[in-house]
Amino acid sequence: YALYHRLTSGQLTPAQLQAELRARDVSALWADQIAGLAPQVVAALAGQPAPVRGIFIRRTGAGVPAAELAPWILPGLTVVHDDSAALRAALRAQGLIR
Repeated sequence: YALYHRLTSGQLTPAQLQAELRARDVSALWADQIAGLAPQVVAALAGQPAPVRGIFIRRTGAGVPAAELAPWILPGLTVVHDDSAALRAALRAQGLIR
């Protein structure tokens, strides 16, 4: 979702997205398919606000160390939560649910 947001908000070009996918060891099959669709996504969303309004990551089990999550955290957009009550509170605070 972080890469999708960066693409749809204009922070990455389709070529930069493809480089990010390769750098993150996404399989060539998936990276090529995503890169092939990226220009269409950008064209379809031209002139519109970025569609990603929040990224909500549930911490499970012992949790993922913060250092591993860091590359995916987008300040002001990403919320890491432990359970549905915390998710509900975060969604309510952002005005996404009542």
